[in-house]
Amino acid sequence: MVRAPMLDAISDSLKVHRNSSEPFGGIHVLACGDLFQLPPVVKDHEVNAIDEKYESVYFFSSKSFKDIKSPAFFELTYSFRQSEDENFYSLLNNVRLGEDLEDSINRINASCFNPEFTNESSLITVSYTHLTLPTTPYV
Repeated sequence: MVRAPMLDAISDSLKVHRNSSEPFGGIHVLACGDLFQLPPVVKDHEVNAIDEKYESVYFFSSKSFKDIKSPAFFELTYSFRQSEDENFYSLLNNVRLGEDLEDSINRINASCFNPEFTNESSLITVSYTHLTLPTTPYV
């Protein structure tokens, strides 16, 4: 995901090269992304500088994004990748949205976990970046 300072830098560069004061030099911009994915990467030495100028590191805190007069948003609602397995799609969506986590993770583990595998590389790990989870293990 593009972080706020990078989006502003792209917009500023386009303003200079297109000789325009409009956001992104006045051109149409198509940005695609999934806000449920990992947050933008910020190195330790960059945190203070970003926090001083932006409400958050996310693109929607950038000045250039806020200056767009009439942004259009489209939500894609169909998953082509899991289109043939409705149950698997439902499990992934539950994990993504943080809904019915205990049952969903138990169902994934029941399908994927093989107790005969003893090395760590055979295990599936689910990481949560945007949720506060219960402290009890699911396995």
